[in-house]
Amino acid sequence: MNYDEVVDLPAPHARVAARRARLKEEVKKDFAAPTTASTAGNSSPTTVAAATPGSPTGTALDLGSVPLARPAIPRASAVIRSDSADDESAARIVMAIDYGTTFTGVAYAQSVGRPIDLNDIHVVQNWPGASEVKVPSQISYSNSKNRLLQYGYSIDDDSEVLSKTKLELQESRDRGRELTTFTQTLHGLASLRLNDANAIAGRIPRHLAKTAEDIVQDYLERIADVTYDDMINTLGRAVPEQIPIDLVITHPAKWSEEALNKTYRAAISSFGDRFPTIRNVSFVSEPEACAHYTLRAAQKMDHARFRKGDCFIVVDAGGGTVDLASFQITDIDFAKNKFMMKPVGHISGFACGSTYVDEGFIKTLKRRLDPADSEKIVGTGMYGDGGHFVWTKDGMEVFKAFLPVKHGFTGTNTNLAEAVPLPRGMNIQDRADRGIHDGNLELTADDIREMFSFSVDKTLALIGAQISSLDNATPRRKVKSIFLSGGFARSEYLFSRVADFAGQQGINVEKGLDCWCAVSKGAVMKGLGLLTEKPTNITRSPCYYGVKTRQLYSGWRNTGDNFEIDSLGVKWATDQVKWFVRKDDAIQPGKDRVTTYNCHWLLRPSDFALATSSFSFSSRKRNSAAHSSSAAETKVYRDIVFVASHESDAPRRFKELNMDEAKIVILHCNMNKVPASNQVEYGDKNDRYMKYSVQVEVRVSTTEAKVTVTSGGVVVAGPETLPLKTDLKKL
Repeated sequence: MNYDEVVDLPAPHARVAARRARLKEEVKKDFAAPTTASTAGNSSPTTVAAATPGSPTGTALDLGSVPLARPAIPRASAVIRSDSADDESAARIVMAIDYGTTFTGVAYAQSVGRPIDLNDIHVVQNWPGASEVKVPSQISYSNSKNRLLQYGYSIDDDSEVLSKTKLELQESRDRGRELTTFTQTLHGLASLRLNDANAIAGRIPRHLAKTAEDIVQDYLERIADVTYDDMINTLGRAVPEQIPIDLVITHPAKWSEEALNKTYRAAISSFGDRFPTIRNVSFVSEPEACAHYTLRAAQKMDHARFRKGDCFIVVDAGGGTVDLASFQITDIDFAKNKFMMKPVGHISGFACGSTYVDEGFIKTLKRRLDPADSEKIVGTGMYGDGGHFVWTKDGMEVFKAFLPVKHGFTGTNTNLAEAVPLPRGMNIQDRADRGIHDGNLELTADDIREMFSFSVDKTLALIGAQISSLDNATPRRKVKSIFLSGGFARSEYLFSRVADFAGQQGINVEKGLDCWCAVSKGAVMKGLGLLTEKPTNITRSPCYYGVKTRQLYSGWRNTGDNFEIDSLGVKWATDQVKWFVRKDDAIQPGKDRVTTYNCHWLLRPSDFALATSSFSFSSRKRNSAAHSSSAAETKVYRDIVFVASHESDAPRRFKELNMDEAKIVILHCNMNKVPASNQVEYGDKNDRYMKYSVQVEVRVSTTEAKVTVTSGGVVVAGPETLPLKTDLKKL
């Protein structure tokens, strides 16, 4: 087995394991499963590797075999051999997860050694509560009086609903928003009454203690359950547990590395338990996936429409982001009804999807209603929101009433007057000057147009920039058509605005076929390599990687920790570890994980006047004969301690590391090499010292982890490397 292509997944939940056990006897009736050395009770990764031809073996710390091999499950066929992993003619399933801001879709196709057509791609539609190609990206932790499942279409009306969680995966740089979130959380905690009665009634909100990644994982676990049952009904009971599965995860065009990893971990944790034969995992950008399906589907409907050299822009207008990708036809075969295309220009995108129309509606509510009334509808609730976007019961009622207005708006009727019912139990007083009449919020065409303005104007700006980029390229490329796809593309108002904008430049605009599920279908196409290159597979980080540091002392966080006070009187907690890359993080081929960390030391002139010496990060001196030199060449060193840990949960204190599962590399930083520009003088002539600043760079690729210390572009220590596929004990 090629262990580069296997992702380590956690052990299955008890209910999943029980389901597999029940299926075992049923599968025997349909399949004569081959026997192997694996046994039902053996979950040792080493056993799996030993039973797999060509797979490496090693100790419990072998980063090449044990972390990347899947623990054996009680089915012989769950061990995927290297021949099936690399043989494109062998049966396999490609499954795509399109986790979106407002809606989520899943599609899959089974490859059995024959040509695959677009019609072979199956989209999951049997969601609890509705039969649709997508399911709302919403979840509730409220108790359900009606015994609903509390996600997607199946949520009680009086529940607190979490939505737009995908946007929270991106790290916020807005300090004001972070402070607001913090104060709301404190307010919620202060309002909690932790007693048995409230616990039984479900009045203790669980979302306050959950991160965005936790919530996404909880939501995707439910999506995985439905997908599992759908695959059994469509392909047969044994297929999800017998056939190798390649998983494709989609992401927006502009998506940070941290957000990508949070999505990856949540998807793997949820789908990995349900589908034991997942072997390869890859990423595909949403606009690229959307473009491949949209253009192929358009060509299939009218095979004579494309010509060699034609250039197209595909706009994936979703709930959270609007992403664009451009392609050019490079070759076409009318006899076979096939064509080849290549990406041109650059993929672009911005957070301006349809959810920002909803935010425009919320702003209108807040302007029209009294503060006390608007707080009941669009506020955070009595317990706060913990930083999450939470719809209250009244808020969901008003929002659902607004959706038909949003979806039906065309912008053509200037005399339009829409009435959105407000909650009757709130007794909101009529205010003609605010457009409140008979308990309804009245909206004019101008009101609704203003709600759309941010999303539509930004989308037009993105399209204009893409057209200009292609028109000014060398060679110059003339855009022939624009395809609108994604859920937001169903808006007649957006379509009319884009058509008017592009039409003035002689560019045709049309909606893509199956525009709401084009991303998930296109991702399956990419995974299959259907008329396109397959995406590269992800390598899982086998360790935590970080450095030993000192951090500003905090009473609530560092109680009991060792500390020191520097020459400036600053108190530091010592013996800390700052982790830059987590175990199980996704490492993409050609896209190294790179993190930097800035640190400094304070040195006095007397340090350089001493005999050659080396200092640890905690400022303890130690002599080193290896660095001895003449008095004129006295060198002073400080140490950076690089740490790799194979533990499941890496500690934040250095002394808590399990040294049997860790590797320590010490880098001796030559302070003499620090440029004058990175030296700052402090103190007076009687007590003078210098601050020497350096930058630590940790770079993790698919083959190695490397740490280098620089200062102003000058290397002062390293680089030191640790291979990702070597036993830590042997390094």
